[in-house]
Amino acid sequence: MYREVIKKKLYKKYITRMKYLLSLLFLISALGVARGQGSVQQIAENIKYFTAEIPSQKVFLHLDKDHYVAGEKMWYKAYLLDARTHELVSDSVNLYVELISNRGNLIKKRFLRAREGFAWGDFELGDSIPDGNYLVRAYSKPMQNKAPEFFFHKNIYISNPDYANYIALNELIYNRRFNRRLNRMSENYDISFYPEYGSLVSGIPTRVAFRATNELGQGVEFEGGKLLDGSGNKIADLKTIFPGTGIFEFTPEYGENYSARFDFEGTLFPRSYDLPGVKEEGIGFMVERADEGVRIKVVNGYRDIPSDLYLFGHIRGDLAFIDEINFEDERFVKIIDKVDLSPGVAHFAIAEKNGEVVSERLFFIKNLKEVKLDTDLEVLKSSEDSKNIELLFRDSENNPVGGNFSVTVTGVSNDKKLPYENAFSYFLLSSEFPGFVENPAHYFYDDKDLTYKALDALMMTKSWERFSVAQAISGDAPQIEYADRYGINISGTLINPINDQPVKDQSIRLRVLSGFNDTYSVNTDEEGRFSFENLVYPDYVTIELTTPTLQNRINPRLNLDVPEDETVNYFKNLYTRQQDATGTGPDWTLKLVRREPDPYRVAPDFKEAAPTYGTPDQTIYVGEKSEDFRSMLDLLTARVTGLSVRSGRLVFRDASTLMGPPPEPIFFLDGTEVGRSAFLNTSPRDVYRIEVFKGASTAIFGSRGGGGAILGYTKRGGMYGREFYEYQIAGFYTPKDFETTVDLTTIDMPAPLTEKTLLWKPDLEVGRSGRAQLSFRTPGKFDLFRVRVEGVGENGKIGSKVFYIER
Repeated sequence: MYREVIKKKLYKKYITRMKYLLSLLFLISALGVARGQGSVQQIAENIKYFTAEIPSQKVFLHLDKDHYVAGEKMWYKAYLLDARTHELVSDSVNLYVELISNRGNLIKKRFLRAREGFAWGDFELGDSIPDGNYLVRAYSKPMQNKAPEFFFHKNIYISNPDYANYIALNELIYNRRFNRRLNRMSENYDISFYPEYGSLVSGIPTRVAFRATNELGQGVEFEGGKLLDGSGNKIADLKTIFPGTGIFEFTPEYGENYSARFDFEGTLFPRSYDLPGVKEEGIGFMVERADEGVRIKVVNGYRDIPSDLYLFGHIRGDLAFIDEINFEDERFVKIIDKVDLSPGVAHFAIAEKNGEVVSERLFFIKNLKEVKLDTDLEVLKSSEDSKNIELLFRDSENNPVGGNFSVTVTGVSNDKKLPYENAFSYFLLSSEFPGFVENPAHYFYDDKDLTYKALDALMMTKSWERFSVAQAISGDAPQIEYADRYGINISGTLINPINDQPVKDQSIRLRVLSGFNDTYSVNTDEEGRFSFENLVYPDYVTIELTTPTLQNRINPRLNLDVPEDETVNYFKNLYTRQQDATGTGPDWTLKLVRREPDPYRVAPDFKEAAPTYGTPDQTIYVGEKSEDFRSMLDLLTARVTGLSVRSGRLVFRDASTLMGPPPEPIFFLDGTEVGRSAFLNTSPRDVYRIEVFKGASTAIFGSRGGGGAILGYTKRGGMYGREFYEYQIAGFYTPKDFETTVDLTTIDMPAPLTEKTLLWKPDLEVGRSGRAQLSFRTPGKFDLFRVRVEGVGENGKIGSKVFYIER
């Protein structure tokens, strides 16, 4: 079914592009503009290249809820669209989903296989995960060509009722400072003013948007405001439409100074803010809705009528028009038919023929019937412990529509809050801007004039940043660093241990174990580099790399490329809340963190082996102090932080487990996994370096690394290579099944838990009837159930809907 849809979309996309090219060529011919530097033709071609040829995507995650408790699972589904056309990405794509702490540490990461625009997965939140704010981030490989601010971001909170009993003192201090900083940021606010066309020009009526926000980006309410001239005379009253945002209109005069005065709630004295200065000459640029579509009015504010100006507009980079500006009676009016404008954020700009942008303006095209899929819900059967429901998906003409959807049902409190973000508001609005938009779904709840005005005020306070218009106009092609590559990539370098030179033009073989027994072979290049690309395997698999034998019967060293540990800047924002863990629990005892002494002196004549599995949590150099330890067990218990012997087993004190005793670490010698006894029977005199991985750092080892990992590098292994190297690599994650994983027969309700996921259906395939039936349990602890639906129909329209069902 979806293959036919994809073919139709590709054909439609081809026809649309051909129509665009023909109309563009006709326009250029009609204008009679010669091809050359700064010509309309060249600018159009440059913009087209930027927006059509450069891979650009958007991803939205539907999470089952926003607040979790340690020990739960977090469920999510990804929807991947082309950033320009908003069509599902039909190719298979590498997709990454990350869980990041408020300290910027990468806690968990999933490697997903997005096919036909969909992928889903889950995070297991261990019972020892710290209480606090977290960030869920998602992106595809092509999205890495843009700033990380354009990745998908979602703030969540994870509560851990037991965390207060074992929180470290430094964490307590950090949380208290975090909360104090958050309070200061929420109390400090400022107001910014945004003239519609970027500046105030004398004698031209101008609409000005303003936004009052605190340092978190949250809108701030005020009791009243006034626009004053330099003599203190009131020109207009100012009031907000949506928290902190408003619009006023006036005609500025050159030489006059304007200011705005506001009375903020909770303040004793009003505050005054200066507006931008008034230009003597300039261009007025106004955009407004019309019955036909959009009316753009350009007003000449120069003494002499300027020439060589053109007006262009695009929506998500899809060029809608280019037109020369010919003033009549000091005005130029352009009406754009709404059938030629796709819904979403439109960017209109006036530029000179040399490509310099004179004025620009964002405007939202809210023709939602073209992109919105409606959803209805009917309760078919209800009992004390379950409910059966039917969902109906249809278009604006009431025709049934099939598609691919995700549904979550949660038992909630009596507060019928709507999500501040959904797939519809994300793809059409907030994904176009870096950072966060405050309550973006609010702008799509109705079609009232006040909502339109609030949306227009938002557009006037934003600027176009998804790509550089100036760079597109000038024709400077950006560097594409991240290709749209699919599959697993295993790469590295072979080094001759005798002379430390790369081993070139030698065959290296890769064999995939774990029951597959697939074999691949490549040759190294001039720099000793090798790469195995486009491998597709699930979860974690063990691979074996076989190196060639060199002339002196030794094997080269193999340096495998391992991604560096990433630190993400966690920015406090309007969705960040106070950290709850600010005090110790009743069972808390003082824990002193043992500081590691400086590593032992490194032997000067030894060639150290490069780290194989990334940056460890602790590195121990044995060196000349090996005689201090009678056995490897003595060395580990004395030098490895947090490692102890319990009932004859080696365990880390922070090893996570849901039931039973924590597992032992896994052991490696010179890159090869070995048994516990083999590792402990190694003499400390033969070991040069020990690397310790625990917690989130063990993700590269898969589920077997839940108890941590201890890697030993021997003195011989550090210098010379081996014939075989064995590694465990992460493949595409296989998501867990909700029904077989979650036990809903008994529901334990810890104090912080206000909602519970009762149904998670990420792969709801709906046929052409547009109907789908589901059933879910209704535990007695809840009297209200929230049903949330997200997805994309076969017609490409986006569906987002929330229903509340009472017991």
